[in-house]
Amino acid sequence: MRSSVTLAFLGALAAHVAGCGTPELPEKSANASELWGDGGERWSASGRLPDFSHAGYHQGESPLPELPVAADVTDYGAVGDGVTDDSQAFLDALAEVESGAIFIPAGRYRLTRVLRLTRSNVVLRGAGRDQTVLFFPEHLYAVEGVGPQQSPYGPYGWSWSGGFIWAEGSVEDDGPLATVTERAARGDLSVAVSSTVGLEAGSMVRLVQYESDGSLSLHLHDGHPLRGRCLVDRPDFKIVDWALEVEAVDRDRIHFGRPFRLDVRPEWGAEIRAYRPTLEEVGVEHLTIEFPPTEYNGHHQEPGYNGILFQNVYNGWVRDVAIVNFDAGIHFWYSRYSTADGVLLTGRGGHYGLNLGGCQDCLMTRFVLENSSLHDLSTSNLGNGSVFSRGRGPSINFDHHRGAAYENLFSDIHIGNGWRGRRIWECSGTPTGHYTAARETFWNLLPKVKIDSLPLWPAMNVIGNIRSREGESARTLDGWIEPVRGLRPRDLHAAQLARRLGRPAARPEPLPKPRSRPTDSSSPAS
Repeated sequence: MRSSVTLAFLGALAAHVAGCGTPELPEKSANASELWGDGGERWSASGRLPDFSHAGYHQGESPLPELPVAADVTDYGAVGDGVTDDSQAFLDALAEVESGAIFIPAGRYRLTRVLRLTRSNVVLRGAGRDQTVLFFPEHLYAVEGVGPQQSPYGPYGWSWSGGFIWAEGSVEDDGPLATVTERAARGDLSVAVSSTVGLEAGSMVRLVQYESDGSLSLHLHDGHPLRGRCLVDRPDFKIVDWALEVEAVDRDRIHFGRPFRLDVRPEWGAEIRAYRPTLEEVGVEHLTIEFPPTEYNGHHQEPGYNGILFQNVYNGWVRDVAIVNFDAGIHFWYSRYSTADGVLLTGRGGHYGLNLGGCQDCLMTRFVLENSSLHDLSTSNLGNGSVFSRGRGPSINFDHHRGAAYENLFSDIHIGNGWRGRRIWECSGTPTGHYTAARETFWNLLPKVKIDSLPLWPAMNVIGNIRSREGESARTLDGWIEPVRGLRPRDLHAAQLARRLGRPAARPEPLPKPRSRPTDSSSPAS
């Protein structure tokens, strides 16, 4: 097992300066990273700092939309007095509206049914986070019966699935359009293929690769062998499934507008498939979801006080939402290019706070956790390219579940008291294998990170206010551990997006304010 710590003054940055006659890089300021520099001049697509600029709604290239109002729940009989069961009015509105926003005026709406978003271009919109409250007095087990995760994960089956606002799509698949005929390296932008028929600039495709002999799993972990079985250690298992936008097509080559996160090889069954999601452009915004202030049942005993689930959603969003007294706050499962912006989690915490399970290029930003959950910020199941940014909590942890998540970013996050011990790195998951795959990146964690707390995660990047006492060092698997006081830029995702789009970084909006209505603030023990 290799064990090293890569400090700034030891970094050679060979990827940036390789080759005879390469001009020297300009001097960087004292509060800049060797991997980025002051404005990205030290960054390389093939280097160890990934490109996170495509995360979020429409790859960050479009603001969250304002769909026109198509219906008002009061027109279907909703009262919003906190006593009347308004469930049927909401269900009727969802059944009728083909496209647009379903408006929920100010009020407290008692609901005893799951609200399912089944059509693209439909949004649930309140009058404001402190004005529109959806109160769910029951849990999913009482409303839906046993969920999909019954024994051995508890009697109720809702520990990590389902939500009272539930959007679930799928991806239609008619088989491969082409196979990859030549190798491409991580950081490359194009692949040679057997056919380009039906492919054109602007279309979305999937680039898929499968495990064969263990070499793809090893590559995924930057050459560090697994210490036992885990999610990816299976023959013929689909490890890579990226949805990418075609930038240009030559006679036998497809060009993309972004670098590959891993090598692409014919021997890994690399192929191109169509990407046809069935659910896109759905949103939840400007409202509060509230559950009763019950005590937390315990790990895998959750009956399902679950807020929002987006599963297999493309270009979706959650905006200006508070969730109170939950087992799970927000689950994004296997979704792509979706955003949660301005989320407040309050009351008692539970199992998951914010979860990006199996997601590609999703963004959760401007979040405030006023409680602690067993897994505050979580990613797993081969999730890649996603970003948690600009958030804070009382004692945040970064859960990874040994699901081979790789190249995800945690940026400009105030972790509260999490730095004092090892809770910051606590994870669940299978009993063997690495907790993560390669190049999970932690940028500007505040107030600080203790160097002796860092975990053995393959090729992880930790840049920012890293504290150590004399004689202390980090044990890493080829990690890049770079202490930088007052790190700039504060948010790497915003800086990378601004550089890619060729415009100044947007002025950051303030974090969500506490709710005006008092709530129970108890939380489970970690």
